[in-house]
Amino acid sequence: MRIKPGSARDWQPFLTTALENANDAIIFYDLASDGRSFCIAYVNPTFEEQTGYGPLEALGKAPDLMYGPQTDFAAARALAASLRACKPARGELLKYRKDGSTFWAEVNMRPLLEADGTLLGVVAIQRDITHRKRAEEHHTRTQALLDALMRNTDNLIFAKDLDGRYVFVNDEVARLFGKEREAILGRTDFDLFPHEIAERLRQNDAIAQALKAPATSEETIVTNGHSRTYLSVKFALYDEGGEPYATCGIATDITERVATTNQLKLLQIALDQANDAIVIFTLNGDAWHISYANEMMVRMTGYAREELVGGTTDLLTGPLSDVEALQRSRDDLKLGNGARGEFLAYRRDGSTFWIEFNASPLLTEGDERYTVVVYRDVTKKKDREEQLSFEASHDALTGAFNRRYLDRALEHALMDARQRQTEHGLIVFDLDGFKAVNDEYGHEAGDKLLAALTILIASRLRRGDVLARHGGDEFAVILLGCSLEQSRYIAEELLRAIDAYAYPWKGVRLHVSASAGITALDASEQTVRDVLRAADQACYAAKRGGKNRVALAER
Repeated sequence: MRIKPGSARDWQPFLTTALENANDAIIFYDLASDGRSFCIAYVNPTFEEQTGYGPLEALGKAPDLMYGPQTDFAAARALAASLRACKPARGELLKYRKDGSTFWAEVNMRPLLEADGTLLGVVAIQRDITHRKRAEEHHTRTQALLDALMRNTDNLIFAKDLDGRYVFVNDEVARLFGKEREAILGRTDFDLFPHEIAERLRQNDAIAQALKAPATSEETIVTNGHSRTYLSVKFALYDEGGEPYATCGIATDITERVATTNQLKLLQIALDQANDAIVIFTLNGDAWHISYANEMMVRMTGYAREELVGGTTDLLTGPLSDVEALQRSRDDLKLGNGARGEFLAYRRDGSTFWIEFNASPLLTEGDERYTVVVYRDVTKKKDREEQLSFEASHDALTGAFNRRYLDRALEHALMDARQRQTEHGLIVFDLDGFKAVNDEYGHEAGDKLLAALTILIASRLRRGDVLARHGGDEFAVILLGCSLEQSRYIAEELLRAIDAYAYPWKGVRLHVSASAGITALDASEQTVRDVLRAADQACYAAKRGGKNRVALAER
C-alpha cells in the first residue's frame, strides 16, 4: 500500500470509523529505529476483545507481546522477514492472551510504504480462528483414529455400489484375498467367490437395502481353499432423496467361535447322556450356585433345569439331611480342595434318596471359582448296606436284635455304668410251654408265635431299650437307666402281657407264659458273661419256683 503525500485528510474519518468497527483485530506496526523490528502503533477495540490487552498496554510493544511457549517462532520470523522485504505476509499462529490462555490467529499483513518505496510500517488484520482450528484438529484426529481402526482391526470392512462392485475395502479384506486393495476395487463377489457363495452374499446385500436397517447374518466364504465363517452386519447408505447408493458391511471372523459352539453342543449331548448327574457350581459371595446341570440331574431330582440353575444344594436338603457335613464339604471346596461323601437328599416332590457326590475344583485363568460335582443315586446300595447291617445285628425270624448285638450292647452298658456310676437292668426270660406248642402244632406255628411275642414285648419298651433273642425261646432285655427294682416292675408287666396273649392259629389260640431272671448292670467289675450267667440262673430259679414269675439274681 502506497500513501500519497497530503491525502490523509481526505480518507481519515472513513478509515477511523472502519477500523473502530471491524470484526477483526486491526493492528498498525511502526518500523523501529533499527530498521528491522516492529512495534505496535495502533490497535482497534476488537484487538482488546481478542487478547485482553487494552491500547495503553499494547502501544509500543513488539509483536511478541502475544507470543508464548507454544507459538511457532520460526513461522513468526518468516512473516517478519517477508514484511521487511516489503512483501505481504499471511499465516496462522498460536498466540497468547493477557490471562495466559491461547487462541489461534489468522494474520493477513501488508507493508506500508512511502511513495519512494521505503518501508514505513505494517497493517495487520488478525482474525480469531480458534473454533475452526479446533474443528480441523478434531477432524484430523478423528480421521487418524478411523485410519488406524481400518488398518488394525481384524474385521472385514467394505462398501459396494448398487451393482455389487467394491468401492472400498480395508487392509483386512486385502489380506483375506492375498491381493492389493486396488486389485479388489471395481470387482464383484462373482469375480472373487464361487457362484453359490457370491449369490448368497448378493442376497444378503439386497436384504440390507430392503430393510433400511442393519441386517445381521452368518456368511461362510472360501478363499485360497480355506473356509471361514463371518458374522456380517450390512447396512445401506442413502442419498439426500432417500435412495440407496451403496451397501456397507462389517464382518467379524467367528470361525473359531462356531467350532467351539459345535464342540460345546457335542459336549452338552454327551453330558446329557451320562448315567451320573453332573453339576457345575460357581462361587458367588460365600455360596456355591448352580450354573449348569445335565439331564440326569433333572431326572434324578425332579427339578426343571431352569429351577436348578441359580440355586444351591439347599434345593436337595431336608429335615433328615446332614447339613453340617455338607457345609464342611462346601468350605473345603472354597479352600481349593476336593470333597466327596454321601447324604440323604430330597427330590422336588419331597421323596428322599441317597446321593453319593464327588466334587473337584475347576482351574480357571480368571478370578471366578468353579466346582464340578458328579452325583450318583446310591439308594439301592444304601438299602443293601442297611439290609446287610440289619441282618448282621438282628434275628432273621423275629426281627429282634441277635446274640452278637446283645453282647456288644451289654459291653457298652457295663462301660457306661462304670464311667457314669449309674445302673441299668438286664432281664432274661424264657417262654413256658413253648416246646409243647412246637410239638403239637409244628415249628411254623411256633415261629409265628415267637414273631408275634417279639412285637408284643417291643411295644411295651422304650425307644432306647434293647430287645434281643437270646436263644431258641429265650429273650433278653436291656433297660437303660433302670434300677433293679424298676427292672423287676417292668419284667412283671411283660410277663403279665405274655400270659394274657393268645395267638390265633388255624382255629386255635396258642398260649404260653414266661419266667424271667433279673440282674443289675452296675459299676462293679462284671463281664458280659458274668451278667448273662447271673440273669440265666435267676430265670431258671423262677422256672423251678413255679414258672410265670420273676426272680432276682443273687449278689
